[in-house]
Amino acid sequence: MLKNIIVKSQYQDDGVPPASKTLIAVCTWNGGLGYSRTSLYYISGSKSRKEWRLWIKPGDPEVGDFWFNAVLLQSEISLGKREAATMLIYESWRSEWSDYETPGNNFSTDTEGILDSETLKEIAARAFIRKEERSDS
Repeated sequence: MLKNIIVKSQYQDDGVPPASKTLIAVCTWNGGLGYSRTSLYYISGSKSRKEWRLWIKPGDPEVGDFWFNAVLLQSEISLGKREAATMLIYESWRSEWSDYETPGNNFSTDTEGILDSETLKEIAARAFIRKEERSDS
């Protein structure tokens, strides 16, 4: 396990991500009974590759055309973009699941970016575990 990494969930830095952001993936959740949600996930990082941000944008124009920054990752060592994206997506999904038990495993990857569908499924399998089943709670 990597040491000296801080991941802050529910970090809010509302605004506009930098133009240099990179697509992680576009995912849609199907919750049944007419509920579905599409989220666009992007990553941006510092030149030192020691600070990374997860930017999320709703895929439904009726929800709004805003961005929010849900997770901040800070490290004493430089991290690769794919490695940082994996940690950011995991923390975002784990945190939302822990607080609200949404969105859950019933999702599809509409567009792959730096993370592919299989990697996202692996992250989801670790992130969407009920509190009583979680070993890190």
